[in-house]
Amino acid sequence: MHVVGASMPAEAMRGLYGAEPREFTGRVIPIADVRPRDLLTEEIADGPPALAMSRLVAALERRRRTARPGSSLVSNAVRLVRREPGLITVRSLAAQLAILTRQLERHFLTVLGLTPKHFARIVRFDRTVREIQSAVRLTWSQVALRHGYYDQAHPIREFRGFAQVTLAQYARSLPGAVTSHVYNTDAAVAGRW
Repeated sequence: MHVVGASMPAEAMRGLYGAEPREFTGRVIPIADVRPRDLLTEEIADGPPALAMSRLVAALERRRRTARPGSSLVSNAVRLVRREPGLITVRSLAAQLAILTRQLERHFLTVLGLTPKHFARIVRFDRTVREIQSAVRLTWSQVALRHGYYDQAHPIREFRGFAQVTLAQYARSLPGAVTSHVYNTDAAVAGRW
């Protein structure tokens, strides 16, 4: 069996598949189950497995060129959240987009199937994970503060919620040694992470 997958922004799903993104949010869906079923599945499956990813990228790129545009309001909001690595408040985001907070929440739920606050938490979590994976040596407190967490308990909860593991468990799973990526001089604190 050969597995090929793609991760894409939820807002791209309407244009690529004509389906509401909220139907896909937080799910892994076999390509054969995506409707309307077209030549994409056969296009990817047809040929040597080693080239399947190249065929998937080419097929998605062709679709992207002819896709209907998504919600420009939500696309702009997503861009702003990513630019501020998940640290922007929903109130500030709504103000920058000249829309009421509740309207912004409704647009996000309709288009992405998530609230803007939940999306911002995901973006912040992603940035935190990427920094932990880097070779930058920081204490857990520094990691928390750099990503807008106000205490060490906050990122612990985020990791458990999103990754189903603690920060320490995640760090230990990284290639090489845990401490080569994230360093904490306080052994008592490190033991709690």
